[in-house]
Amino acid sequence: MTDSPVTEARSAGRSAPPREGLRERKKRRTRNEIHVAALEMVLDDGLENVTVERIAERAGISPRTFFNYFPTKEAAILGIGPDSVERYADAFLARPVDEHAWESVVESVRESLNRDPERHELRRAVLFRYPELMRGLLTVFHDLRDAGTDALARRMETQGIEPGEARRLAIVYINLSSTLLLSSAQLAHHEQISSDEALDKVLTIIAMTG
Repeated sequence: MTDSPVTEARSAGRSAPPREGLRERKKRRTRNEIHVAALEMVLDDGLENVTVERIAERAGISPRTFFNYFPTKEAAILGIGPDSVERYADAFLARPVDEHAWESVVESVRESLNRDPERHELRRAVLFRYPELMRGLLTVFHDLRDAGTDALARRMETQGIEPGEARRLAIVYINLSSTLLLSSAQLAHHEQISSDEALDKVLTIIAMTG
């Protein structure tokens, strides 16, 4: 059934994502270096001993440059920058135009988990050690959810789905994406398996309960 939320998410023939320009690649690389530096310092020195100045020094940038990418040390630790919401929405808009919306959600979660496994493991270790940092994720969650819902609904409308129905499906799918992401991270930690394997197990469990 093509509308099932447990549709197999690894289909062939995907269109290539838009190619990044040199400036965008450099910005992404710097953002990632700051994020990793912050994560490593938290695990090495403890959250209370990490400052913006120390993160900047470890990443090889000035504190002024740091604030071009992240507003606070907590944002750098979590990887949440001023453009996070836009990048989240763009990830859905960049998916193949004929791809089922749920498949787009599953593959976006999979790509998020696998984009940089080592960095993901660092972030997961930090969050398990300092769960209070989750509050920072909650503050941006609503913006991410709304941007993702808008982007996904627009994509479904271009596929011929009635706007009201597209909005309803997008709301459900985007909220389920958070469940997939969190469940996969917790299962991977509990069973000491890769995030990719954990996501497949989560999808199997969902299929069994459907």
